[in-house]
Amino acid sequence: MLLSFRQGIARYQTDVYATPTFLQKSTLNGDYIDLIVSPDPTVVIFAHKNATYVIEETKTVRNAWGPFTAGSTRYLFWDINLLDASITRGYTNFPQIVESTPPSNPAFDQHWYDTTNHQMKVWNGSKWLEKLRVFAGSYSSQAIIVPMRLGSQVGEVGNFEGGNLILDSYNKPLRQSDGTFVTSATDLSIINASSKKIKFESEVVSGMAAENIPKFSFVQATKGKAFKLARSDDWKTRVVGLSTEDLYISEIGNIETNGLVRNEQWNWPDTAIGKPVFCGKTGEVTLVPPTTGVLQIVGYVFDASSIFLDIKNVTILSDVLRETIDTPSGPIGTSPIADFTATPLTGTAPLFVQFKDASRYAPTSWQWDFKNDGTIESTAQSPGFKFTEAGKFSVRLKVKNQYGENEVVKKDIVVVDPAPILSGLFTNLSIEFSAPLQVALSETFPISIVVANAGYRIATNVVRTIVIDDVNGARVEITAKPTGSTVVHEGTTTTLTLPSISSLDRGQTVTTPFTIKAPSKTSVINIRAGVVSPELDSTLSDNVSTLSIRVK
Repeated sequence: MLLSFRQGIARYQTDVYATPTFLQKSTLNGDYIDLIVSPDPTVVIFAHKNATYVIEETKTVRNAWGPFTAGSTRYLFWDINLLDASITRGYTNFPQIVESTPPSNPAFDQHWYDTTNHQMKVWNGSKWLEKLRVFAGSYSSQAIIVPMRLGSQVGEVGNFEGGNLILDSYNKPLRQSDGTFVTSATDLSIINASSKKIKFESEVVSGMAAENIPKFSFVQATKGKAFKLARSDDWKTRVVGLSTEDLYISEIGNIETNGLVRNEQWNWPDTAIGKPVFCGKTGEVTLVPPTTGVLQIVGYVFDASSIFLDIKNVTILSDVLRETIDTPSGPIGTSPIADFTATPLTGTAPLFVQFKDASRYAPTSWQWDFKNDGTIESTAQSPGFKFTEAGKFSVRLKVKNQYGENEVVKKDIVVVDPAPILSGLFTNLSIEFSAPLQVALSETFPISIVVANAGYRIATNVVRTIVIDDVNGARVEITAKPTGSTVVHEGTTTTLTLPSISSLDRGQTVTTPFTIKAPSKTSVINIRAGVVSPELDSTLSDNVSTLSIRVK
């Protein structure tokens, strides 16, 4: 269908006065917000890269958002799951920022709509994560619901083709070659004469990163449609494809499984063209075949900066770490003989030990007592166990099959030394802000100072100071400060000194909130914070922090 905008709400339920009524406090539980769509459906438009998706909410959803507790304003949103295209609903404490460039010093869970790439992104503390997200409205602790207006939420207006998502016979969404979903608006052009190609599960796989995955690394699949780095020295590794983007842990991405992949950083010599490529020890693309673990040709060099993915079957290489003890089946009617190996056998607490069944004559069940105290900790064939306490531990294994049972006890096989007592000469203080990056004119908003000690030494008499620059020649008003704080105005700055912390132990964090009133004119509030104690600090660079808050 032809749309006049992208990223916003096209239709919702209203009353006779045209007041939006599609968001209402739940009649079942006052801590939730209901989505009301009777008789009119709610139509939401999602912008995502070069695609525009139309989602229709046709049924009323009770307890659609929540639960909510007393606190600051929450901003409600719809999500399209980037894996399976399912619709979910959630909320955040921050309004979206609409800019062409990312905001500086973003807070955790800060929302930014990237007007250059037409994507909603959320800051996870380390990286901007891609989201398919549109806001529904806001809800304050005073039980005030403010729906978003109809139309674009990000200023993208014009003529756009948008459509509903297309699912295959397995109820999975079809994708285009750029990773976007196929819709009813693009379906016919793709099937008939489109330059874009539908990528089915055999050519591109979507999943979530189970660990950080560098760009152009081979990956293997794990449970729950998750990926982790493929490692050639692990005989269990099976390469399923190549990640063509940096993926942060828990980030959703698309993995290429077949076809031409270009990387300008590759510089293959002419002698390598046409030669097979392999997966390295940490997922890297390499011409050198592995000598242990798994051997798998995953493609060949196409030209100086390209490879063609063509994943072949796996060959397990000779590897002494995984050679198994011969386990003949034995004569019919033979009871099993229990035996096992373990590694490592010594170390400091906590010590993780991997046990491996070496029993003979085909046992069918296993009972592991890792401390020989009568408690069965595992019934797996070859489990692992973490010894958290120091001492010598005897391990019992009991095995059974249909003809009988047998057990073995290996006395004091695992020796765990006490963990070393941590000591040190230094503290490691750090200070950070927890605050919105954008506030309304004259708004009184919360801000928090978070101080932590990552050093081995206890910090005493910890002093925290916050310096706020004047805005347009006027002082920024601190409307609520913690008891025991002092405020000093000097020159063009206001300094807030929080009450000192008498003692801050290793790993301890202290969060102190206060409030500030924003100026009545569009401006930027610049704030600096510092922390210090009499003890020596191992790293001083994290003892100061800066923050800029937009006032619009």
